[in-house]
Amino acid sequence: MCFIHDLKENLLVSCSAMWALIDKKTRKIIEPDKKGIYIPDLSYGREQFFPLSIVPKSLDKRTEIEAKFSECDLNGHLNNTSYLDIAEDLIPVSYLKNHGLKKIKLDYKKEVPLGEKLPLDYGNESDTYYFKSAAFLIELGF
Repeated sequence: MCFIHDLKENLLVSCSAMWALIDKKTRKIIEPDKKGIYIPDLSYGREQFFPLSIVPKSLDKRTEIEAKFSECDLNGHLNNTSYLDIAEDLIPVSYLKNHGLKKIKLDYKKEVPLGEKLPLDYGNESDTYYFKSAAFLIELGF
């Protein structure tokens, strides 16, 4: 967990990340104990359960995205920041100009390699926009 406070100790940002070991050639998750890898317990007592997203059953808009060269990292996959650019570009500018972003939640399911095209369902409910594909889920709260 990461917390960022202002000078008056007001919470500005809280974030967390979940990581996995990935085989470089197959791009599959590695179970450390099955490969002779020992990872010491790094519990600090502040761990939290991974929050699940509740996505509306029906997202009313659909588009197709493509992992373009300028959006990919050196590994040839969609860069983490590009996901947010794609999502933000689908929200009406008039809405963005009048609402401040308060929450970002990204759940990555798989990498999106250069040139891959994916259908993307999206829409909003109240002050939250949702973006759902086979590779990721994004929730932007305003």
